[in-house]
Amino acid sequence: MATGYDSYIKQDTGGLGNIVRIGIRVTSGNSFIGESFTSINFALEQKGSPTGDIICKIYAADNSTVSATSSNKIDTETELPASMANVEFTFGSTQTVTQDYHYI
Repeated sequence: MATGYDSYIKQDTGGLGNIVRIGIRVTSGNSFIGESFTSINFALEQKGSPTGDIICKIYAADNSTVSATSSNKIDTETELPASMANVEFTFGSTQTVTQDYHYI
């Protein structure tokens, strides 16, 4: 099991209580630092009647520079599971887990 990660959640500023960002920030000591990957999974489930697409982005340590964006998107109306399940996001090239990067 990996160690050294911090959960990151940001609530919708519209007051609806919808989560618009969820992911992790990899911190010092994480056992995955330096590991390579081409996809990442998040446990997601549909709540209410969401619309739009979900993508995964990797942000550099400054949390504003996008390092990579998933090559697939999840349609929240048709592809988001009704109950909690892993949803896979793939990347067009190999990524490396980097300290202080955000996987959102």
